[in-house]
Amino acid sequence: MSLSSPSPCVSCGACCAYSYDWPEFEEEDDLDGVPVEMCDCDHGRMKCVGDRCVALEGVIGQAVRCAIYAGRPNVCRRFLPGTDACTQVRAYFKLPALAAEPPQATWA
Repeated sequence: MSLSSPSPCVSCGACCAYSYDWPEFEEEDDLDGVPVEMCDCDHGRMKCVGDRCVALEGVIGQAVRCAIYAGRPNVCRRFLPGTDACTQVRAYFKLPALAAEPPQATWA
C-alpha cells in the first residue's frame, strides 16, 4: 500500500475499541491536541465509554475516524496496521489480519 492509498484503519477502528486501559499516554506525549473532555488525565489515557475511546466515531470494521486525528497521542500514531498488536485487536472483533506495512508507510 502506498502513502496515497487510504489507510486500512479507516475501515477498522479495532485498536480504538479494544480496551479501556489503552491508549495510555506516553511520557513524551504532547496532549495539546486532546480536548480535556476526552482525557482521562487521572489515569494517563484517553477517556473511554466501555472499551471504546471517546474520540472514535463510526462503526468498527466498516467506517471509522478519529475526531482528534491531527492531535492524537503518540501511542495512537505508533500503532501500525499489520503488526502483531493490530492482528490481535482485529481478531477480537473477528476481522481478518492485515499484511504488515513497511515502516515508511505510516499515516501520521
